[in-house]
Amino acid sequence: QAATSDAVLYDSDRRLIVEIISRELSDRATTDESTPAYLSLLELILRSQSITSETCPRIDELQTVFRAHLYAENC
Repeated sequence: QAATSDAVLYDSDRRLIVEIISRELSDRATTDESTPAYLSLLELILRSQSITSETCPRIDELQTVFRAHLYAENC
């Protein structure tokens, strides 16, 4: 039963962290000094488990932020 509780806590923690990162990225300019740190943290989370609309209510916002950052890097 403890393993199930740990898994639930882990999922909720991950969702909260993604929510915070999403908010921070959407509030910052692509040139902000701390943006790469937030993107790196999000990359670590994405490498361990994929994010879907079920696990991240702000997935559309995250995709918009990613597109903006990719566009800024390529221009």
